[in-house]
Amino acid sequence: MVSTVFTEDRRPHILIVDDELDTLRALVQGLHDEGFECSTARSAQEALERLGGGYDVQVVVTDLRLPSMDGLDFTRTLKMSWPEIHVIILTAFPTSDSALIGGRLGAARYLSKPVSSRELSAAIHEVLAAARSRAKSEQPAGAKGPGEPGESPPDHFHGLVGRHPLMRELQNNIEKLAKLPAPVLILGESGTGKELVARALHQSSPSRTEPFVAVNCGAIPRQLLESELFGHKKGAFTGADTSRVGLFVSAGRGVLFLDEIAELDLDLQVKLLRSLQEKEVTPLGSTQPVPWHARLICATNLDIDRAVAERRFRQDLYYRINVLRLPVPPLRARKSDILILIDWFLRRFCGDREKPKRISEEALQILMGYEWPGNVRQLENAIIQAVALGLSDEVQPEDLPAEILRVARHPSRAAFPTYDEVVRQHIIDALRLSKGVRTAAARRLGLDRNRLSRFIKRYRIDVERILEEEPTPSPPWGHPSSPTGRSGLR
Repeated sequence: MVSTVFTEDRRPHILIVDDELDTLRALVQGLHDEGFECSTARSAQEALERLGGGYDVQVVVTDLRLPSMDGLDFTRTLKMSWPEIHVIILTAFPTSDSALIGGRLGAARYLSKPVSSRELSAAIHEVLAAARSRAKSEQPAGAKGPGEPGESPPDHFHGLVGRHPLMRELQNNIEKLAKLPAPVLILGESGTGKELVARALHQSSPSRTEPFVAVNCGAIPRQLLESELFGHKKGAFTGADTSRVGLFVSAGRGVLFLDEIAELDLDLQVKLLRSLQEKEVTPLGSTQPVPWHARLICATNLDIDRAVAERRFRQDLYYRINVLRLPVPPLRARKSDILILIDWFLRRFCGDREKPKRISEEALQILMGYEWPGNVRQLENAIIQAVALGLSDEVQPEDLPAEILRVARHPSRAAFPTYDEVVRQHIIDALRLSKGVRTAAARRLGLDRNRLSRFIKRYRIDVERILEEEPTPSPPWGHPSSPTGRSGLR
């Protein structure tokens, strides 16, 4: 029998089943980087043989479409012999029926391909954390699980790490809102963990065994996003060789998570509003509406109230998604959690080391004194760099990213602009001088108009707003209209 006892100091073993060799290689590399041990199989039969041979596996990640035996039949067979193994199903062709069947057969997750290593890693951690919580709740009173720190409160909540009062409040709110089927709007700065909050909501809800489907509205072109959300019929547009079920339907009775919803253009906002009002979608190229049943969770790092006031986001859609509001605190507001997060990241990223690296007192003071504009994601990246570049068993100040050291070593120069800040201000000055005319501004900057538009989107420059604001004094690094102010945007 395969054991699933799991402790924090043991790397989970994942068995990945897929008949595509490139997919196997990518998933193995990504999960290995995230701290997992992996084995692979090219078919369900090969996977069952490995398990029967005594492979110590905690989680099986399987493609839905496999030769000879598909992922659903494989899940059914596996759970009959090894009910304690957790199954995550991946598919490039999501449908609500297969998601529902997979959940009934015991699959813990149902994810759409392509899936990032970070998304898959988060799902695995959630599955294992949920299993530990269930095991803990089934223990006799007073019993402690392996690695349990006595009577101290837990630092982890469905992937959210921290014990600051703001995090406790967030966890309490998640547990309250999880019981309600109404839409949730998650608000927070970039890097605060809004998707983790959405997943925690799902994991705390009665529909936790149903699919969780996530889509970044700002990362997909408009027409493709419309097809992704609502689906399309064969021949609806060039390249639509087959019909496809949209994410609204494929989410089943689980969760559809729309990240960066404020990035939607107004035309798509209208279609989304109608879908929410009618609880049905009409695939591209079809006239027949299809009902959907998922819970909607949305998130944005923009000031959506201001976007509504400036008519960049529809007010009626805002009222539809802003039924339950859930703000996520920035890292600078809960600095006492930094040490806990550092310890968590060091354990995750130290790989095969018998003992994870420690952090020196000097490096810790620097990290505690930094303001973290990129929040938890920036801290995570800083620890990854420190682990990768550091030569000793302790993280030293010189192992930390340069921008953090610059602020620590020159506090009086903390306001010195970064490269991106200089570029952004450079573009704003050119737009103001050109009275918002992009062609003229592009000419001043030595760019073509399309490239300027990409920079405006990248740096989130609201052209109308900057024309209304009072211009700031020209920075000392040169003015776009001066001979020495020639653009470096190449």
